[in-house]
Amino acid sequence: MISHGHGVPVKTLAIALAGLIAPISPAGFASQSQGGIEKSVLVSVAGESSVPLTDLTATDFRVREDGTTRPVLDAKLATETLFVALLVDTAKPMLGVTPPTQELRRALTTFSEILDAADADARIALFEFGGAAVKTEDFTTPAVLAKSLDRLIPDLRSGAVLFEAFVDASRSLSEKPGPRRALVCITFGAPETSTVNPKKVLSEVEKSGATAWAISVQDVEGTSSIQTGKQGVDNRSSPDREAFLNTVTQATGGLRLKALEVTALATHLKTIANALVSQYEITYTRPAGASVKKIQLELTRPGKVLMSPWIR
Repeated sequence: MISHGHGVPVKTLAIALAGLIAPISPAGFASQSQGGIEKSVLVSVAGESSVPLTDLTATDFRVREDGTTRPVLDAKLATETLFVALLVDTAKPMLGVTPPTQELRRALTTFSEILDAADADARIALFEFGGAAVKTEDFTTPAVLAKSLDRLIPDLRSGAVLFEAFVDASRSLSEKPGPRRALVCITFGAPETSTVNPKKVLSEVEKSGATAWAISVQDVEGTSSIQTGKQGVDNRSSPDREAFLNTVTQATGGLRLKALEVTALATHLKTIANALVSQYEITYTRPAGASVKKIQLELTRPGKVLMSPWIR
């Protein structure tokens, strides 16, 4: 079974979650070249700087298969259209809690501006999942999305349906051309009221070929399973949601980020935006007939390589 850029076998992740959801395995094909089989992978690079890493070359990457280093032939910035589905928790917060509407709008504006500066042809869709999963902005340019964010407001209901939003967004992305597809999810710890089975959700993500990225604001793992009082909402699905977000981000080559304060949201979204515009197609060779269980990609300079499901 093939693992992704961080080097954690997908099979291990599935076992750790006691069978909650199945692992995602990349699919692709090989082409013959002199000296062996030529393979190409799509990766995102999360650098330690506050700007995208768009000047990398083949010498900046190291590829290992089952611990054996492979020759890297080429590394070039991905030029296909980038499609991003933004999934935002707009559920009404608990009584006495002010919704982080302004902070959310500012953070998403920064996210859109980074994508616009690097690739004005990128396309972003906005899905809100407070109470119901709704696509409030179809795939449009980052500049157009930024202008529409002032319409982003909390839902009247206190439960969120993240699983439903993932299914809808995944299906929308599966129709898009090229390998550069991303699901970027933002949660604020609202009770999960979706009735969709996590296994079904993961299946839809797998079919979409997208990388998943998730930001959770608040200590969501510390919330009770049921919130009581006037806003009593069954929250038993929240542990499944956390396990799903942890697994889907690792298995598809994204990042799982957490913050206790909403002020960190802008920084986390900036990290994801920089990684999305720092996507590379890495080409390397392996011996003909080699049987590979795990692929690892690293940088020879500071930063982290995250491998997408796309391999050919």
